Amino acid sequence: MTYKEMIDAELVKARANFRPINTFHEGIAIIREEYLELEKAIFARERDEDEIRKEAVQTAAMCVRLIEDLLT
Repeated sequence: MTYKEMIDAELVKARANFRPINTFHEGIAIIREEYLELEKAIFARERDEDEIRKEAVQTAAMCVRLIEDLLT
């Protein structure tokens, strides 16, 4: 599966489980939460590349979601 396909799949899951992002403040809070999870995975003592990849994909998906929900 390509990274684009992984991000698209994450977007489908997010749309099914969560309402649209309504404000830029809400969007940045969601992105920040995902970023902090990515940061934690990167700085972990025992780095897990699969976990880093998963968190990076989730962060990217939320960035795309902000664009789609608020800027299109």
